[in-house]
Amino acid sequence: MKRRTAFTLVELLIVIGIIALLISILLPTINAAREQANKTKCSSNLKQLGTAWTGYLNESRGVLPAPSQGLKTRISKRDWFYWQPGRDPNESPIAPYLSKPLKLDVFRCPSDNVEQHKKDDGSGPYRYSYAMNIFLSNPHEIPPSEPPINPAFVRNLKISNVVRSSEKILFIEEEERTINDGAWAAKQVTGKAPTFPSVDRLASRHEKRKKSIADKEARGNAAFADGHVEYITRGYAQDDRYILPFK
Repeated sequence: MKRRTAFTLVELLIVIGIIALLISILLPTINAAREQANKTKCSSNLKQLGTAWTGYLNESRGVLPAPSQGLKTRISKRDWFYWQPGRDPNESPIAPYLSKPLKLDVFRCPSDNVEQHKKDDGSGPYRYSYAMNIFLSNPHEIPPSEPPINPAFVRNLKISNVVRSSEKILFIEEEERTINDGAWAAKQVTGKAPTFPSVDRLASRHEKRKKSIADKEARGNAAFADGHVEYITRGYAQDDRYILPFK
């Protein structure tokens, strides 16, 4: 009698079925582990930006940088990041305090598909993931509903002028559907009620389940003015106490 050395069709189908079942069980775990690693990398990026910010402040005697907006009329030598066309990122004010040569990946979350950023404010799409709290650099953008601001602060705002600076959000990973430049505005500058898409949103790309743009419980990474990083909710990121310099 000849010994059978091959699988029958039924046995082969059973093996394939078992493999498919194992893959379906393991895939969510693998994806979750990958996203957790991306979240950690994103947090590390923001930590590095926060450290670079501290180095810049030490050299600038505490004077805050500009928010790096997209409008050509708002481009400034003090922009924290030179991302606009025709500008060299290596000349950015915080570049000397980052790794050399400058690696642009530090400005990008690994879970963010930056090529899908389509919004244009005059300088082309913003192909990066992080934005600076505009109210920490441009106090004149604060809604008129807030108390009057000392003109001297507007001209030369220093970190020492910021109330409870360690609680103020500095950099944030911004939602891909709202990000358009290096400035993050958590509320409208006109004083009107916040509405999408006029208000920039915290990204929730590291969440297990996709959250709606209006979900205030959705979470993302943010760096604070003292350099520490937290995983916060959108509701937290829109709270005046954590975004306005004089609150």
